[in-house]
Amino acid sequence: MSTLNDLQSKLKSFSKQVKYAQARALTKVARQMQADEQANIESTFDNPTPFTVNSVKSFGARRDDLRAKVFIQSIAASYLDPYENGGIRKLSGNALLNPKGVALNKYGNLARNKTSTLTAKPNVFVGTVKTSRGDVRGIWQRKATARRRRTVSRKQTSQLKLLIRFGDALPVKQELGFYDVAQKTVSQHLQLAMQEAIREVFEMAK
Repeated sequence: MSTLNDLQSKLKSFSKQVKYAQARALTKVARQMQADEQANIESTFDNPTPFTVNSVKSFGARRDDLRAKVFIQSIAASYLDPYENGGIRKLSGNALLNPKGVALNKYGNLARNKTSTLTAKPNVFVGTVKTSRGDVRGIWQRKATARRRRTVSRKQTSQLKLLIRFGDALPVKQELGFYDVAQKTVSQHLQLAMQEAIREVFEMAK
């Protein structure tokens, strides 16, 4: 009976060690996948923001939960989705095209809070103006003091300066390939990571 008990104890210990090794391997591959996905974002886009790159996160596996997870946080996932699944570029509010007289940051975007700073001025408004080229929606500055309105006649456009023009969002051109990168990472690293983890765990158990 003691021999059987010893065997059961060893099998139980072996099972725990295998699960621990699996958790270590899955976590290692998840960390590698996170790095690969971040590198893919940097190579896909021209000078992506740190916020976008660092939005790729990972959770490691545990012995009692052999699941590791790599994901993109919700805000970035929303505007990166068209680059994975196709469609129209997503931006909060209106798509911004052809900014006038406004400096962009090194990532090609407006500085944070720039729009709210502009519209806080009494002679600046957001609205649609009729011009010789049609209706133009954007952020406008009045050159002379006037009552704020949402629309302005064509005769008044000479008194306005277009600061930022809003336009329709465009179809995306780049392909992110998030799932392709993930599959490549798994195929390249999982088997080796599992072998190394099992060896390390059993060496520690000696």
